[in-house]
Amino acid sequence: MGVIDGETAGTVMQLTGKGVEISADILKAFLDWLINIRHNYLENVLASEKIKQTKADNELTGENIKLAKEMRRTMDAKMAVQEGKVLISAQTLSKSGEPIMAGAAALTEQQQKEFAILAKRYGLTYTLIKNDYDPSNKKIIMFMQKDVHKVKDITDRMTENAQVREIDKRIDLLKSKGMENLTKQDYLDLAQLEDLRDSKIAGPINILNKAENEKTFEEISGELKAGQQQGSQPMTFERALNHITSRDYSSKEPYYLAERLNPNKYIQMDSARENFAGEDYTKTDYSIYQDGVKVGSYDDGRFEGRVYGGKDDYWKNLKDTMKIAGDFSDDVLIFRTKGEFDQYVSAYNISVERAQNQEMSQTLYDVGAYFDETAGEARDFQSEELIKELANQDNLTEDECLRIAKAIVIADQIKIVKNLEILDNEEARVNYLMRSVEPNTRKEFYLTDRLNLIQTEQEKYKELGKEKATLYNKLCSMEAISEL
Repeated sequence: MGVIDGETAGTVMQLTGKGVEISADILKAFLDWLINIRHNYLENVLASEKIKQTKADNELTGENIKLAKEMRRTMDAKMAVQEGKVLISAQTLSKSGEPIMAGAAALTEQQQKEFAILAKRYGLTYTLIKNDYDPSNKKIIMFMQKDVHKVKDITDRMTENAQVREIDKRIDLLKSKGMENLTKQDYLDLAQLEDLRDSKIAGPINILNKAENEKTFEEISGELKAGQQQGSQPMTFERALNHITSRDYSSKEPYYLAERLNPNKYIQMDSARENFAGEDYTKTDYSIYQDGVKVGSYDDGRFEGRVYGGKDDYWKNLKDTMKIAGDFSDDVLIFRTKGEFDQYVSAYNISVERAQNQEMSQTLYDVGAYFDETAGEARDFQSEELIKELANQDNLTEDECLRIAKAIVIADQIKIVKNLEILDNEEARVNYLMRSVEPNTRKEFYLTDRLNLIQTEQEKYKELGKEKATLYNKLCSMEAISEL
């Protein structure tokens, strides 16, 4: 096929217009040129339209992708919060839909690691942002406004930990001299430092130490409740467990969590350092008691497949299980030394005993008698004779016999309560002495035997008290029947 260019085509058109005859080859070449022109034009138009459409599609797709990514980030943020993820990006946190606030605390690298450990225990979702005005590597905490109490608990715990570490350093420095080389002042300083460390660990309950017999149990428990609340947040069962187990610290002495209004319902927590997958951590064993009877035993040891966060969160499920097992409310107290816990239980038991005494005294008064402290027996109001002596008289009516029998039983119950009070005081004294005694010494063996003897006597009196209560109920039944 021949090829015709534009100039030749123009000549052909001119010649054709003048009626000049042209060859078939030239005409065919001309037609081919026209067809090519049309084809190229159409291709150019189509290519141009395709470019425009592709550009529009790209712009539309880009907008969709941007919108999809934005929605994905928002969903990821909400899921991260719901699943209890700990450290997330600031962008993700901002997309959570929750009101956000920044903490004033700036954390060093070491503090960031400690904060991360505690945040995991507390279930805190947060992020760290760079402080542009601080040339060091300190970071500022950003978190959801609803978690402000968690952040306060964590930072309080970090402050206490730092204080304990500093005190431990000073204790170690003194002991490094060798105990045989310490002066009298060194021993005084050492004792002072150890007391200070224990008070930091215990979060001291000075209320108990100052209470003595001047305050009722209700007053003491009310003050303790107010003292352990932070801001307006109550010390719920879950929050108390988070607070007491968050410390990366193990102690020879157990910690205690107890019902505020009935500390005979409590958890004894024994902690020790363990290692899992090359990482050291504090493992805690939880023994749950109700009125001296163990009703549950659990631990928070780590294991393969343990889940953190979400509905299968091991720690949250464990807390729920223990709360049900011990029938705990959300009104609890924390004790970090056995001495303080025993003091509180003693104060509670005394209050119960006083209530029982008042009730029994009123019941004794209702049968026409009162308890003579000097004689240790019930005495008749009218005759001022001891009730037991009246029981030996002849010609007593049935009603009088019943009245005297009830008075004797009530007097026996009062004596049992008083004896239990004496034994409880002695038990508290022996427990206190055992805190400072050296293990495997004669003194320890003596105190242990003494404690066992006291506890045996307590059990005897408690059983006797149950028998007297049963007998009194029978006498009341007899009285009811006689009235019928």
